[in-house]
Amino acid sequence: VIDRVLQREAEGFVKDMSKEREDVFKEIVKLLGVPLEEKKISYHVGKRKIELVYAVNLLSYLSLIRGVKDEELSLSQLVLSQGYVFLSKQKLLKLLKYVTLERLSQSVRPITLSEVPETLRDIIALRQGKTPPCIEGLMAKKEKNQEEVKLLAVYKVNVGTDLGSLVSFLKRSGVENAEEYAKELLSSRRRYVVYSCEKMKEKGLCVADCGVKNPLQLYFGKAEETNKNL
Repeated sequence: VIDRVLQREAEGFVKDMSKEREDVFKEIVKLLGVPLEEKKISYHVGKRKIELVYAVNLLSYLSLIRGVKDEELSLSQLVLSQGYVFLSKQKLLKLLKYVTLERLSQSVRPITLSEVPETLRDIIALRQGKTPPCIEGLMAKKEKNQEEVKLLAVYKVNVGTDLGSLVSFLKRSGVENAEEYAKELLSSRRRYVVYSCEKMKEKGLCVADCGVKNPLQLYFGKAEETNKNL
């Protein structure tokens, strides 16, 4: 019975993941312990070009599928190049189902939240988190000014974005010394928080009446305590 319940939970979790935005999807993959790397490879099947953009180091992949009996995930069915296993999103999701199932199987005994490993707490937060409309609006803008980039960077820090993802965002946004700036923000995590809704309205950045005082309340479901605003 427990196995069936865990199987359904893992399948449901992966189904939810498949609907996430790409940046959130990659964050969850990392939290699950899958060392995904940004590499891509392409090949042709007849006239059709196929591009794979998800890569996992071969040794890590073998460790992840240890004990998994699924022909679709066997190396003979996958593309290997320069020490990496390349996966389509469909096969990556299948791999994540087994990884999630393994994590769930290891924690079937009743436990308090304080006993849950930090990474799993982060996964729970990501699944429950709702991106505020004002943040979605800023993310969708092609051209962002310096203040908007900083606001988004602080928001990403507040919701637990890791250093690599934060640096990538800052570089894409044209920030100089992106890694140094990202490290400064992360080291100051308890002192910085995204603007309050009142201040967002003052700056013309509020796009909806969400009934909260700070955008982070939509994400975490409670007010975020801090010592210093943006």
